Amino acid sequence: MQTLTYGVLKTYKGLLKKTHIGNEQILVVPLSKTFMVLNLIGSMKDGRSASQLILRMGIEMLPSFLQHYSKVEKFIPVEILPCVARQTSINDYKVELKKPGRHIKSNLDISFDPNYSTGNVKIYMIDGKFDFNQDEYLDNPTHLKMSAQRHKAYTDGILSKFLSKFMR
Repeated sequence: MQTLTYGVLKTYKGLLKKTHIGNEQILVVPLSKTFMVLNLIGSMKDGRSASQLILRMGIEMLPSFLQHYSKVEKFIPVEILPCVARQTSINDYKVELKKPGRHIKSNLDISFDPNYSTGNVKIYMIDGKFDFNQDEYLDNPTHLKMSAQRHKAYTDGILSKFLSKFMR
């Protein structure tokens, strides 16, 4: 059984004294052979939400990923919902929920958007009814790209720690 996980990743700065600088909203989407980790960025004018792909790995790594993030990196799962996620075309995905949750209220359509993506920043748009605490309203492509770079800076260090664990 696949489960869609929505959670909050607490981010800190500082070496000796850790100072909380904010939260990153993470959506973990399991697929048949892989899973995607999306960092939610903000809402667009047309009602869709922008997210950034931060990781795509084999599905067998999903339990160790969630365990590492929960214990080491202060990832707090907010909602875990049973679902069926499938790829509808090369860069489009459909997540069908067994039943709606408190924050994710309908099925989600996730699609890659080449207009906003750059070399190392892959932007996916999410359609569906959900209640994420998104405080950013993205009104133009420049604002979206700048916001994506800022969110990427928060998650890159955490992601590199997880990946280095498997490269040894």
